[in-house]
Amino acid sequence: MFADSSRLPSSGNPQLTEEKTPFSSVKPSRLQVAQTVMKKLVPMTSLALALSAVVCYADSGQIRNISAFPTMSVADARSTVTITAIVVNSKGSPVPDGTQVTFSTTLGNFRNEVVTTVGGRAQAILVAGGVPGTAIISVKAVGAPPATYEFEFLSDRSLLSSAKEYVEIVAPGYMNFSLDSKIIGAAGPRQGVHVRYRDVEIDADDIQLNIPTYELRIKKGKVKFGKLEQEFDECYIKLNQRKGYGTTTYMAEVPSKVVGFGRGITFLTEEKPRFGVVEFNGAGVKPYSKRLSATAFEFQDLSESMSMVSAKKAVVFPRKEVQFQKAEVLVGGVKVMKMPLYSVSLNSGATLVTDQIVNINNNQIAIDYPYYLSLKPGETSVIRFRTGERYGRGTTASRGMFLDYELSWNRGDEMDGGLTFSNIARKDWSLGLRQYLRLDSKSTASAMLEMPAGKTLFGNLNYNRQLDGWSLNAYANGNHNLHGPSFTSQNVSFSLEKDPIKVGKLPIKLYYGLTADYKEARSSNGHTFQNGYGLRLRSQLNPTRLDKDTMFNASFSVSQLEGSGVSKGLTMLGSASLSRQFGSSFSAVAGYEFAKDPFSSNLVGSHRVSLQTYYNAGRTGFTFFGSRSLDIDRMNYYADFTYRLSGLWRLSGSYTFDQFLSDSYLDYNAVLGYRLGLREIGLTWSYRTKRFGIQVFGASLN
Repeated sequence: MFADSSRLPSSGNPQLTEEKTPFSSVKPSRLQVAQTVMKKLVPMTSLALALSAVVCYADSGQIRNISAFPTMSVADARSTVTITAIVVNSKGSPVPDGTQVTFSTTLGNFRNEVVTTVGGRAQAILVAGGVPGTAIISVKAVGAPPATYEFEFLSDRSLLSSAKEYVEIVAPGYMNFSLDSKIIGAAGPRQGVHVRYRDVEIDADDIQLNIPTYELRIKKGKVKFGKLEQEFDECYIKLNQRKGYGTTTYMAEVPSKVVGFGRGITFLTEEKPRFGVVEFNGAGVKPYSKRLSATAFEFQDLSESMSMVSAKKAVVFPRKEVQFQKAEVLVGGVKVMKMPLYSVSLNSGATLVTDQIVNINNNQIAIDYPYYLSLKPGETSVIRFRTGERYGRGTTASRGMFLDYELSWNRGDEMDGGLTFSNIARKDWSLGLRQYLRLDSKSTASAMLEMPAGKTLFGNLNYNRQLDGWSLNAYANGNHNLHGPSFTSQNVSFSLEKDPIKVGKLPIKLYYGLTADYKEARSSNGHTFQNGYGLRLRSQLNPTRLDKDTMFNASFSVSQLEGSGVSKGLTMLGSASLSRQFGSSFSAVAGYEFAKDPFSSNLVGSHRVSLQTYYNAGRTGFTFFGSRSLDIDRMNYYADFTYRLSGLWRLSGSYTFDQFLSDSYLDYNAVLGYRLGLREIGLTWSYRTKRFGIQVFGASLN
């Protein structure tokens, strides 16, 4: 939220270290200023520690965490994703079994939007829609603030492999990562910096990598991939496209002399070295005669970055995180932490690296401290200490302390898995295992197993295979109580779909196929059973550009099941989205979702509209997300804003409203902030608590 000042940009202080580097300089006067600021913040930290003992407002049934497996999927209208929400009370312990939790999404559809908890976990199955994009998933327990989670549906299955790509940078001389700009800069004499991305290898004196755009700039370096092996004075390369431009010496044919040829003359040529601008790819280099941008080879100045990490080696996962070896964390040029292994999330929204580790939430110190046991491209293991976690969009924070062990492994797009042991030495411990495998070039499989407190087993299995002209998808999930009341459930689904068929000259693709579904549940109260099979037809509109700033997309599917215990009638699913860019500072996405099936439509509704807007210009920033069902009382509206009154003063706030039938949640707050050095101190007010407070280090003290 914009009300969280840790996510707001600040002017920052220049980079200060004790040695001169290509990215920083020694400025004692500014170092003294930074030290003065730190001295002023010490009493405030003491105040925060004192206030941490104050009894705070807390709701029951808070959403502590939302996760998805797999972490990305394809918008093919059949792939399934397991969304898991961990629901706890204010002490961090699991809520009682049977607590009701509701799920909603802007893309795709949940098989069951209202579920109940078992062992503090609520699981819902999200079925992909036909429209690619980022789905905003909202999860809410009764009487508690909602929590949101963003999940990306890709347009093509081939894009899943690129999501696991990484860039490896080794710089024994010097390397800095700027959290502000998401850029890594490195330098080393005699081509001492080494960069590797897939088959691309680069040795250079200086490099800068813009992580979100995959743009790499180098000075005095050698680039090698494919048939190319070339030295460049300056170079720009788009890594994920494997092409670029540079200045280098290359061999070119030039006229050498004029000779007679019959009754005329001809020019003889010979190859000679020339220096100039070339374009290149894996096949080699060739002269480039067009005009390049004046900033094509220009490095950005990282010395003004407020928050940085210095390291000897970095492994960059552009969609996820940056892993460092021999890391030093710098804030305002002052070294605040040194760790042998460290990782920084690229999606946290924090403006200071330290905000990902320590903060203050709802009168409590919030800590998420990772101690890495191993950190390398194929394996990561970490012991994590957590306390004071903030829940959802509310002001409530956990008062428990937790210790987790996390182990993850991967091999590019061939394999990805992990093991998690959460809440070690607590009664509410949990063990989780997940694994993804690419079995061959045409088939993949994934599995997940969770056991909270040794009382219940949750599991699911997913299998996809591309046949000649057809696509096969199989999915199974279930849970079984190991202790307590007897309960077992299982669900198995199967689909076989024909590859897309073009509809004449229309921008539409048609798919048809078979579908089958099996559901069973057994408990001490009885036994339910359902077994159905039938046909399915789906249409997909090609993304259509209405004008240079407006894009429209839509999909629709219909299916009919027959069998034992199956509700009669057609199941229809549809979605449409309209996105528009209004200049450089404002954009909006409007959506419509339609879901009609004989079982759940009366409970969760059939029609839903949504709107997302983003505005950022000058001193003002604003985001809004809203959705509303048209046939039942179900809606949610989330808004965040910030306005910079001056260089030192800022006004910000947030608004949250969520309603499902008779259960609703409302909260809004305002913050008047004053910037002091690298931090902001603000006077806050919350509608939910009806109290004023102080905001320090980007967290509320109510």
